[in-house]
Amino acid sequence: MLNIEIQGERYKVNDKGEIQRTDMEDTVSGEWVFLGVSFHHWRRGVDIPFHPNTNPRNYIGGILWDRDHGTVRTWGGNCNGKLPRVTRAWKEKGWGYGNGCGYLGN
Repeated sequence: MLNIEIQGERYKVNDKGEIQRTDMEDTVSGEWVFLGVSFHHWRRGVDIPFHPNTNPRNYIGGILWDRDHGTVRTWGGNCNGKLPRVTRAWKEKGWGYGNGCGYLGN
């Protein structure tokens, strides 16, 4: 199970890509699916698509794309004047990488 964190909120993603909020009952609807991440706000598609074997570290710093009830979207909002990004990502039995607003620097 993949865990991702955006602005302090944690979500679980199963091997089918179905997203589960961690502040609600332990169920998934099958209608909310993680598609992957992109790395520029003008991007019109996913740069790194979700796959259960992808290293979670690859998602850090990315803007999350999902499909919710058939609608494909990128996550919006604000994190220090920028779009919120994946700040941490780890496997269920693994260790989280990253922090802040998803920018690790060079």
